[in-house]
Amino acid sequence: MGDPTDGLGVRPLAQPGGNSYIACMSKRGRKNTAEDIQKRRDVIEECLVRGDWTLRRQAQVAASFDVTHSQVKKDATLIRRSWAEQDHEQTRDELRSDWRQRVHKAIREASESGHTHTVARLLATEARVLGLEAPQQLEVSHTVHTVQDAPRLAADVLRALPVACELLGIDAPDLPVIDLAAFDVIEVDG
Repeated sequence: MGDPTDGLGVRPLAQPGGNSYIACMSKRGRKNTAEDIQKRRDVIEECLVRGDWTLRRQAQVAASFDVTHSQVKKDATLIRRSWAEQDHEQTRDELRSDWRQRVHKAIREASESGHTHTVARLLATEARVLGLEAPQQLEVSHTVHTVQDAPRLAADVLRALPVACELLGIDAPDLPVIDLAAFDVIEVDG
């Protein structure tokens, strides 16, 4: 049948399909050896990374490692502080790389679980962060010097708009055609 743990030495409680976990630890030696403390902190860190840090989960971790709820909260605080220190020490590229690794891990886990909407949202978030989905802007500006120039300038803008739409990869709207010959030149007295 295989080992029912999730790779961290954490296995579900008796309820099938439940979200309850206990740590599989053997009781040996002192209560809080350095190895036991590290195992407990590894489980706590994994719960924090997964976003599974409810009061119930904290109580389960405390019970499974035979420590107080307060100790588990202290461990979580130490882990968060460690993360914050690492964030200050890391360059922007390292932070970006770490973030992408976490996103890719979340995408894999969501994909394996069949959560297609979650996968799609994570991919969209990654595209936005990387700037692949950023809106493209095209600025068209022109100064109309006289009322006489308005039809000619409008015709120029209408001719340029399909090219701009093509660059942006969108369909150009149906545009009117301005016949410049139909406009009379009007003299403006200054």
